[in-house]
Amino acid sequence: MTANKEYKKADSLFIQSLNLHKALFTENHPSTAMVYLNYAILKIKQKEIEQARGLLTKSLEINKSFFDNEHDVFADTYVAFGDLAKKEKQLDTAKDYYQKALDIYLTKFETSHVKVVSVKRKWLSDNFCD
Repeated sequence: MTANKEYKKADSLFIQSLNLHKALFTENHPSTAMVYLNYAILKIKQKEIEQARGLLTKSLEINKSFFDNEHDVFADTYVAFGDLAKKEKQLDTAKDYYQKALDIYLTKFETSHVKVVSVKRKWLSDNFCD
């Protein structure tokens, strides 16, 4: 629903998904953290900045309990934080987050991997070129 820009439906589905994940896996579980991350991405698209920040922070904190700092789940989260900063017109902060994500991705994936290519595109796009 997010990809189809049906944000109200997506929002409702994320709420259901969060409730289900909390019941099955608890709040402090990597699967729940992934739902928080994806829900935050929706909130960024909806320009609900503070809610997105809260969801990203929850996702990050949960994942810190389970994964090494160089795990690519953190890169995914940094990309979302970069997108959030970009929405807030904090371009230096966005660039820093994209660089952190890229550094992690490049330790895990080839330069042609979709995540590497995508974050490079974000890092180079818009107002990031000198």
